Amino acid sequence: MKKIAVIGLGYVGLTTALVFANANIEVVCVDKSESKIKLLKNKKMPFYEKDCDKLLEKNYNKLYFTSDYSMISDVKILFVCVGTPLNSDNYLDVSEIMNAIKAVKKHVKYDKLVTICIRSTVLPGTCDLISEETNFSVVHNPEFLSQGTAIDDFIYAKRIVLGSNDEKAIKRIQDLYKEVMKYYNSEIPIVTMNVKEAEMVKFVANSYLAMRISFINEMSNLCKTIGVNISNVIDGVKYDERIGEKYFKSGIGYGGSCLPKDTHAILKFSESKNSILKLVKSTIEINNLQLKKCFNVIKHDFSKLKNVKVAILGVTFKANTDDIRNSCSIYLTKELLKHKAKINVYDPEGINSYKKIYGNKVSYYNDITACISKCNIIIIATEWDIIKNYDFNSIDINQQVFIYDFKSCINNKNEFNFNIKYWSLGGNKNGK
Repeated sequence: MKKIAVIGLGYVGLTTALVFANANIEVVCVDKSESKIKLLKNKKMPFYEKDCDKLLEKNYNKLYFTSDYSMISDVKILFVCVGTPLNSDNYLDVSEIMNAIKAVKKHVKYDKLVTICIRSTVLPGTCDLISEETNFSVVHNPEFLSQGTAIDDFIYAKRIVLGSNDEKAIKRIQDLYKEVMKYYNSEIPIVTMNVKEAEMVKFVANSYLAMRISFINEMSNLCKTIGVNISNVIDGVKYDERIGEKYFKSGIGYGGSCLPKDTHAILKFSESKNSILKLVKSTIEINNLQLKKCFNVIKHDFSKLKNVKVAILGVTFKANTDDIRNSCSIYLTKELLKHKAKINVYDPEGINSYKKIYGNKVSYYNDITACISKCNIIIIATEWDIIKNYDFNSIDINQQVFIYDFKSCINNKNEFNFNIKYWSLGGNKNGK
């Protein structure tokens, strides 16, 4: 049985390890967090991601969880998937990658067959530095996993990108992926290029997707001003195969760990090279402004928010994950607390992470009905199915309630009772 190592067990690393293990490959899984290793050794996931728990249980005997780098001494292919967060100056912090590389160099004897495959997002030139540091062959293999669908995104990817200045190293990773594809009976195009080109791929892709979101939000704001329903406009545009409908829906803006980080990082990089990406800069500015515009809608209806009861439905940046990074709910909660509103919060998976930020400053609920009870304001901040399909007409008919659908996702928006004032970025279809 083939053996690989995966270093860094976050969303990308652990998903990578589970998919490979399920394809009958032994995986040494390394992470510096002892608490995370302990959870995984007890067959428990450190985060929520659809189907990961099942794959962990099924393939436990092919997965070796450790914080000890000596366990990788005989491994020839190592995937590095550690985080590269933004620092305070909007530069990517690659210190965790370099720490991992130093540990690999210390415990893996130099061998021209040893290949380090970087799946972490890194700026052009990073892999060249790693190669100089280690003498090992280095391949960049950017990931395109969306939280909530990461397993399927891996198995049925639209493409696999491999970049290296070493053709033999690319061939080794290519052969590994072909073996995995054969197991899953999937056919995925493998695109090869030099290492700097591969390092740019993720930034180009994510900057473009972020730009689409900011573009349609700007158009939505104009449509709102002139009394036009942006949802109907999008319906008239999305069938054009040159455009499509993905990342083309009005809302409060993009969040999560990738789009905000990658747009800021590539903008900073472009500035350092004296080739400023003006479209990316505008994309970021529009996204930041969208958050403020949405909160100002509430302020327009409620000039005083002190002691007003507010329910925030959804705290994760998107549905089907427990990740709250750059969630619009973080911004909304911060602003509401400034104005001394009383906040109730509901989310199927993200409450524990939210508590780490806000503690007892807000009230937490595991039931929508209890969360919205006696609230004057209901904010839809995440597109969970349970939220989209909730019957908001069950709200006390004697109470005036304002629903702000910042994700333009509520399914029964045409059927609200007279006591509900519904506002949506995608069009105020119930006329209230």
